[in-house]
Amino acid sequence: MYCKNCRIEVKEGARFCPKCGSANSLTDEKPAKPKIMNRKKIALIIGGVVSLIAVYCLVCLIIAISKWSYPNLHAKKLSADTDSSDFQIGDYLSFGEYQGEEIEWRVLDKDGDSLLVISEYGLDAKPYNIESVGVTWETCSLRKWLNDDFLMGAFSTDERKRIRLSHIEAERNPEFSTDPGNDTSDYVFLLSISEAERFFASDEDRMCRPTEGALNNVGWLFVRSVGDMFRRVMFWEYEDWMKNSWWFLRSPGDDSLSAANVHDNGRVSCNGYGVDNDNGCVRPALWINLDSAYLTE
Repeated sequence: MYCKNCRIEVKEGARFCPKCGSANSLTDEKPAKPKIMNRKKIALIIGGVVSLIAVYCLVCLIIAISKWSYPNLHAKKLSADTDSSDFQIGDYLSFGEYQGEEIEWRVLDKDGDSLLVISEYGLDAKPYNIESVGVTWETCSLRKWLNDDFLMGAFSTDERKRIRLSHIEAERNPEFSTDPGNDTSDYVFLLSISEAERFFASDEDRMCRPTEGALNNVGWLFVRSVGDMFRRVMFWEYEDWMKNSWWFLRSPGDDSLSAANVHDNGRVSCNGYGVDNDNGCVRPALWINLDSAYLTE
């Protein structure tokens, strides 16, 4: 006989287990031995856990080293003697500073001594309007922020003298004919649908990557698949790991509750996103006057 509790052999005819004292645990069948995981399986599990920890540490190390900074390696910094002849459409320049980083701008157009520029990266994550109500570019909160907090915080007094007050045309949505409101006068603005299509050579050319500051303010940006993350990390392709961001245009969307935008793949959307959507990035545009006489006004 055997004890089901202790799994020891008990003398025939015994009424109690001599080890645990149980009377109801005695049986004629020999209890099965508990299954013990072999050393090979244990080693594989431990090895897998160690590998996952190693990959996680590698990812953290890459992020800590890179910090998603965007050095202006090919951007020329403006100086007192800079003039418009120093720049051509498609060139880059460094002008102003936002969240501790110099702002890199791309030249989109020239008008005499003035350059139309747009930030090369998405500088921050802001909604077109803080509330989901019917608005136009004239009345939205993003326009106020760009021409108030951003303008005063990103540029010095001398730099602000270079920024031209521009007449901004209120353009109807070409697909839905949504009312765009009134024309405005702005120092800083967003591109319209027609400008986004005219000043960029292709969808790829319109694609925009967010700065580190913008990444800290959005919750939607993530690696699209675990497999993609491991492949890029293992091949040290951190530059391409994070994806591009979409960005707002000033034109209205399919109604007054939405604003047109450029998708992360660079395609212009006339439908747009809700005005209170704060998961996209802001790409400010402005006209810089390089005439030295203009600085003394």
